Amino acid sequence: MSRPAYLQPANLLLRFALEVYALWAMLSYPLYVFDGWYRVAGAILFPLLASLIWGIFRVPNDGGKPLVQLQGKARLLIEFLFFSMACLAFFARGEALIAGIFLGVVLAHYLYSRQRVYLLWKNEPLEAPLSNRSQA
Repeated sequence: MSRPAYLQPANLLLRFALEVYALWAMLSYPLYVFDGWYRVAGAILFPLLASLIWGIFRVPNDGGKPLVQLQGKARLLIEFLFFSMACLAFFARGEALIAGIFLGVVLAHYLYSRQRVYLLWKNEPLEAPLSNRSQA
């Protein structure tokens, strides 16, 4: 039995790259739109707050033990807001093409990982990334 699509190494690497790129968008946004000390404060606080929310509020078996365990729909809402903020950051900077490409890749990732989305929506447990399944 093979791993589900949402646990395939290439898909996990893509997801990680999307997360890093989203954080970069949230970091760079204040540098383009604010002046003075707001630029630096925003560049620090926007990605810091987003990454704290992303890492603290999770479901079991989805990137480690959660500090605060959520229902699947709540996690999907956090992910939606996280990636939406990144798209809006690109769009607000006048980079509509990059925002569109980023959105397309995020949607393709979620389409490929639709089993994970379904399990989260139904609040069913996710398979652990390193589970020891018997190969019978």
